[in-house]
Amino acid sequence: MFIFNRFIKDLKLLWDQGEKVYDAYSQTEFTLCAIIFCTISDFPAYGNLSGYTIKGAKACPICEDATIDRRLNNFKKNVYMGHRTFLPPNHPYQKRKKSFDGHTETRVARFPLTRKQVLERVKYIDVVLGKLYKKPTSSSIWKKRSIFWDLPYWEHLQDIIKYTCKTKDGINSRLDMQEMGIRTELAPQQSGKLAYLPPACYTLCKKEKISFFECLSSVKVPSGYFSNPKTIISMKDLKLVGMKSHDCHVLMQHLLLIAIRGILPKEVRVIITKLCFFFIAICSKVIDPMNLDKLQADIIVTLCEFEIYFTPALFDIMVHLVVHLEHISEIQQMHPSKSGKMITYEHNRSFARWFKDRVISQYSQSHNTISNTLKWLAYGLDMLVRSYKGYDISGYTFYIHCQDNKSTVQNSGVSVEASSTEFIRGSSSESRDLKNSYYGVIEEIWELDYKDFKVALFRCKWFDIRRGVRVDDLGFTLVDFSRFGHEDDPFIFVTQVKQVLYIRDPSDSRWSIILESKRRILGIDNVEDEEEFAGNWMIHIKKVLEMAVKMWRDFKEISDKAKKSQKHNLHVHYLGPNGYSARRVEWLVDDPITYLSNSESTNPLILPDELTGCTYDWVRARTKKKEGGGYYFPNEQTKQVFEKMLN
Repeated sequence: MFIFNRFIKDLKLLWDQGEKVYDAYSQTEFTLCAIIFCTISDFPAYGNLSGYTIKGAKACPICEDATIDRRLNNFKKNVYMGHRTFLPPNHPYQKRKKSFDGHTETRVARFPLTRKQVLERVKYIDVVLGKLYKKPTSSSIWKKRSIFWDLPYWEHLQDIIKYTCKTKDGINSRLDMQEMGIRTELAPQQSGKLAYLPPACYTLCKKEKISFFECLSSVKVPSGYFSNPKTIISMKDLKLVGMKSHDCHVLMQHLLLIAIRGILPKEVRVIITKLCFFFIAICSKVIDPMNLDKLQADIIVTLCEFEIYFTPALFDIMVHLVVHLEHISEIQQMHPSKSGKMITYEHNRSFARWFKDRVISQYSQSHNTISNTLKWLAYGLDMLVRSYKGYDISGYTFYIHCQDNKSTVQNSGVSVEASSTEFIRGSSSESRDLKNSYYGVIEEIWELDYKDFKVALFRCKWFDIRRGVRVDDLGFTLVDFSRFGHEDDPFIFVTQVKQVLYIRDPSDSRWSIILESKRRILGIDNVEDEEEFAGNWMIHIKKVLEMAVKMWRDFKEISDKAKKSQKHNLHVHYLGPNGYSARRVEWLVDDPITYLSNSESTNPLILPDELTGCTYDWVRARTKKKEGGGYYFPNEQTKQVFEKMLN
């Protein structure tokens, strides 16, 4: 508790006054202020942080005392199946009984509490923590007032709940459905001491389980995208083991909706896919505010459809919280004579020759009007071309296709969005501009040498966009590895492509599903404007280089001054600052200068007053004490140097 109090005190200081911080780049000081923008935690930690009771009948912190729950007597747990209350009025699902909990739904969900309303409910709660103190006898759903309410800005911020859930379909859940009078065909059939559970629409037979796990184990993804499937899949037990948090996210958002293709009834497969699409949308870096209403409406319907097909035991508080993930109201309050075909053909055929003649003509008139880049492009490239098996650029790692066949990862898939002009059949003058996405695999990686600069290209094998690429009814883009095309245009700049991966469709092995890969750049997740990303990155690199050059120049200037000083000062101090400090204590008791200034000494010296203390120290350090007392210069050259200094 002391640690939290200290933490809150520091946060208040950063909010009210800030701290003076030095900016090394601009070499200026500024006041740094900071706040807690949001908290991310799992649900139990959320309960500790907020002080809300996350168990029992009112476990939803958003619905609070309006949470709709039901106690399953056989499964012995509370479930939350009132998602029809979030539907618009007169929705068809509200009148259906047997598909849900056996009742029509006439209730309407309450709007979420505002932070001011929550503060009113907790500000008078006084709880003393510790085992020596008795717990309060009141049955309030709020256990304590969170210490974060002491922050002046806390009521305007948001919490993010990170959650996971798991459930079982067993005899107790089937008995609960029988007790509720729904899906009676799934009721357990008793035979002596044994009970037979009829397969539900979501039940997988052994063959389907093998198909599911074989699909996952055969997936090859880019480096760093996902763990090696062979290490987390047990084909013997048909289970997933040792998955990390990141693996769960990738499985839920990308791989699950592919692995279930062809092994579940279509209606069940569709609602699972819709849930995966929802998580893909809310986990993206950028969310279009115009789509928030549709996302909220879709997830409510999706949860209602889950109630139709799945057992009530599934709907614990973690599933119910999905309906509150958007916080829509809070987010929206923030944020000539020849035909066109002939001209195109002639342009493609003669452009290189025209470009070279044009540049040479302009260069002969004025050298300053032609940049080095244009000059070397017109001159042409070196006929020796370097080739590579791998290439790292823009946060992606690319391999050639034959290298992928030897590896456990997949890095050869690429996509590019290109604009093209298509002439209408039967006409050489009428055309239309099209914007299409092309998909392919990298066959070779070339680096062209233009003397002054180098250009990297991918030679790709593209899928035929007409016969080898299609979009299914769920919105997946699929490619056919037996249909390639566009052989007249195989090359593409490495900076123009995005990385994709191809996963075999379990429902049709002829087709492969396309998934988009992710960049390995901190804070960048497939930004929409590639030029803006590249420009900002180059600006950052330029600033770093400028700062490095400035530091090097400053160091060189200091170094040159030191060298120059050493050349002029032929007899430098051989004691450092620490050495002189130690000797000064000794010289306070017995000062060699006093003895050398005495006329009775062997070598009497009179020091002028204008000489500095450093000069005196130089003299003192070069004297040596006699056995009978007094000091002398052991080195005649030192004495001569000192006499010259006096003159």
